[in-house]
Amino acid sequence: VSQSEGLSLALLEAMAAGLPALITKRSGAAQFLATPQDGIILEAVEPYVVAQGLQEMQNNYAFYAQRSAQRTSFIRKNYSIHRTAREYAELCERIAIRNI
Repeated sequence: VSQSEGLSLALLEAMAAGLPALITKRSGAAQFLATPQDGIILEAVEPYVVAQGLQEMQNNYAFYAQRSAQRTSFIRKNYSIHRTAREYAELCERIAIRNI
C-alpha cells in the first residue's frame, strides 16, 4: 500500500496474478480498478485502515475472486513487456523526429 506511487509495479503484479488490489485514493492507481471486485480503495494508509481492508478481502473472498481471470487478462494484454517496449520505442521515435 502506497500513498504516492502513480502506478505501482506491485499493483500490476498482483492483478496479473489474479489478486485483488488494496490501494489508496491518493495514489492514482484507482483508475486501474475497473470494478469493485478488482480491489479496495483505502481512505488512508493507517495500519488499522489497511487491516480493515485486508479483513474485508478475506471475509468476502468469493466476491473478489469472481474477476480473477479478467484482472489477469487485462494486465497481460495492456501491460505486457512487449507492448511496453513497443510503446516506449514509438515514443523515442516521435521525440527523435521532433529533434531532427
